[in-house]
Amino acid sequence: MANNDIETAVNREKKNNPQLINAPVSDTSGVLPPPDGGLHAWAQVVSGHFVVALTWGYAASFGVFRNHYKSTIPQTPSDISWIGGVQVFCIYFISTLSGRATDAGMARLVVGVGAALLLLGTFMTSLATKYWQIFLAQGICTGIGQGLMWLPSITLISTYFVRLRVFAVTAAATGTMYATEELGLSEEAGVNLIIVTNALGIPICPAFGYLADRYIGPLNCLIPWVALCGILMFCWAAVHTVAELYVFAVFYGLASAAAMDLFAGTVPSLTKDLDKIGTRVGMALSIMSVGPLTGPSVAGALIARTGGGYLASQMWAGATLIVAALALVGARFIISGPYLQAKL
Repeated sequence: MANNDIETAVNREKKNNPQLINAPVSDTSGVLPPPDGGLHAWAQVVSGHFVVALTWGYAASFGVFRNHYKSTIPQTPSDISWIGGVQVFCIYFISTLSGRATDAGMARLVVGVGAALLLLGTFMTSLATKYWQIFLAQGICTGIGQGLMWLPSITLISTYFVRLRVFAVTAAATGTMYATEELGLSEEAGVNLIIVTNALGIPICPAFGYLADRYIGPLNCLIPWVALCGILMFCWAAVHTVAELYVFAVFYGLASAAAMDLFAGTVPSLTKDLDKIGTRVGMALSIMSVGPLTGPSVAGALIARTGGGYLASQMWAGATLIVAALALVGARFIISGPYLQAKL
């Protein structure tokens, strides 16, 4: 393809996607625009779906493991929660390194190393009998392996799409919900709630990914879902029966799934240079890693200080999410100014 043809293709994408109007046409000497479809591109989506199932699907199902550990090791529930918290922390924190390595063209190597660590950690977890063994195997080894696998798989999808970028990323992200639903073999009510909350993301995530690409914009779509998560956290305080808890799980499952998966498509959509998507997303996730590491401890401390009540932790979680929504509004204002109709 000649340089003029490349520039024409990129200009056509800008016309179809106003978000790219200010994106410069960088070096056009042999650099093709994203195909925005095709067998190779959609194969990346399928691959990303399975990688997310092995990474976030595993991590999101920690409630199943926690119930098992409570009956097999003598540690307190708070100590056991640190295993899952450190696992999620490693997934996020390692993303800076895996994202930069992806931008440098080492995605296959990074994913391969991550897969080896995930396999090692999983097998060692099955052999572990003591708390420190489980902590090292599942919390650290598995968490690092998942962090190395997850981000390259998601950021590579973003480089294959423009108009359908958010839809493709959210479609891959449904692997989290699929894996959690398949692991729900326990009859305990807590596990059933995990299944309900996570499985609801299967139909909603691709649908809102398409709406974000076609009409609204990923950031515009993300803001109300994060705010709704905060409102639902406040509403949780009014839940007193099992039936009400299941209703809450349905609504929160829909809102949280949409918010989490739209985030995965928002940062790439705001990055005009495709060569820096991995680094940008990795930096954002490394900052986010503090949340899952400290969140359970803060909630546990609030519960303990209020004599076992959950009201304080519910209010804290709701307020935190509302602040997050306001921060996203501020980011949108910085990017587009006061123009409400801007597609971002």
